[in-house]
Amino acid sequence: MHQSLRSILTQVCFRSGLLYGLQRLGDRVHLHRRHGRLEFPYLTNWRAPGFQILTYHRLTKRRDPFFAGIDVELFKQQVGFLVRNYAVMDLAEIVRRLDDGQAIPRNAVALTFDDGYRDNYELAFPILESFQIPATVFLTTGFVNREGLLWNDKISYAVKHTRKKCLTFGCQDTVHFPLHTVGERLVATRTILFQLLHDPHAWKLALTDALLKDLDVHDFGDLWDSMLTWDQIRRMKAKGIRFGAHTVTHPILSRLPLEEARREILESKEAIEAELNEPVELFAFPVGRAADFNSNLKKTVSELGFRAAVTTIFGTNTGETDRFQLRRVGLDEPDLASFAVKHCWYKLVM
Repeated sequence: MHQSLRSILTQVCFRSGLLYGLQRLGDRVHLHRRHGRLEFPYLTNWRAPGFQILTYHRLTKRRDPFFAGIDVELFKQQVGFLVRNYAVMDLAEIVRRLDDGQAIPRNAVALTFDDGYRDNYELAFPILESFQIPATVFLTTGFVNREGLLWNDKISYAVKHTRKKCLTFGCQDTVHFPLHTVGERLVATRTILFQLLHDPHAWKLALTDALLKDLDVHDFGDLWDSMLTWDQIRRMKAKGIRFGAHTVTHPILSRLPLEEARREILESKEAIEAELNEPVELFAFPVGRAADFNSNLKKTVSELGFRAAVTTIFGTNTGETDRFQLRRVGLDEPDLASFAVKHCWYKLVM
């Protein structure tokens, strides 16, 4: 009932003039919160124009619960809505303007994509081009041109396709997963990915290899074609899409020795600059939660010549936001109305 009521209220807000009023309100004020709680006077004027950064990963024409992605038609609707109601800007241009003391629109928003999936070229790029708007793709350079695959994609593929009907996983707390149905395989996949996410990178990769051996999956088939190629990247760049660095192998940097983390950041930057013949100004911390980076890593990113870095910490940014801890949000909503209302709320709550 709660979900149904929320859906009804969302549709009413979206189809009435209420959403427009909330958008205009969000351009000028935000909710006044302290330690996460709402406080009087409840609304506070923006001291400087705020801007949002939206983050995407995959797009899809066909839903696959093992490889979640936003439906391409819904993405097209979202982009159309943003173009009609917001100033969609290049993230690097926003940062440059702020650094130079220039104004940005009160309703600025930037689009970003993480990891470098091929569907960014095949599905997202034609839509971005048709609306003539910019976006930034953060590349995990070790996976471009079929040179590697993300550990989580390997596990998802293996659990989905294995012929085995059960799986034993874990060291101290061993868990037995039945794999008879799609639902059981999804439970196994999500549980294993969650458990491994927090492990040190080398240990995570070793466990992934052991898991693939247990599942007797050694060929990843069309998964190899799921990442961008340098030719596709260059075609996108020629039409105004910008590329940022996202490390070489996508480790959680705070779990690495600083020198190893520095190498992941630098080599990713150098690879993109060598291929595209232009400086790389933006970096995205892998996973990007508050625990996934620290002050030493932010300092390292700055010293390596980046102008800004993005996280996945929720919130709106202003000119006062730490350039190496910019906030982003992913709005994985089932329909356009939910996306539009949640984005408006995202502005108000800061």
